[in-house]
Amino acid sequence: MKPGAWIELQDIGVLAPDEGQDISDTGIMQWYETVAKAFDVCGRGVKAGERHAERLKAAGFVDVHDELYKWPLTPWPKDPKLKELGLWSRENMLDCLEAWAIVPFTKFLGWTPEEVQVSLVKARADLKDPKMEIHASWNV
Repeated sequence: MKPGAWIELQDIGVLAPDEGQDISDTGIMQWYETVAKAFDVCGRGVKAGERHAERLKAAGFVDVHDELYKWPLTPWPKDPKLKELGLWSRENMLDCLEAWAIVPFTKFLGWTPEEVQVSLVKARADLKDPKMEIHASWNV
């Protein structure tokens, strides 16, 4: 890059429950933890974005700004803007669950395609169930 140029990096990182929430036994959290494990195995951990600012500074970039946003996984927030973001986030997740899982689970964890599909059924069911009220957010 030429001096004076700008670069912007965005990364979706950790899926974390809100304080006081225990979602460890949900299909979506089990799916996410398996994704995180598979990404670690292939050398691309889900926390890579947390080091973007450090890497940019090490590469010689100056005036580096690091901003963390919390994107709700589902439309649980009361705030209308965050609720809408949660709606979009849930739809995005429903569309991309398989894409995030099929190769990492089969290639790096040795799962069968059928085992992947079973995990996807559970994760999708959680995302679609309005009674679940999964209070979790992505760190972006």
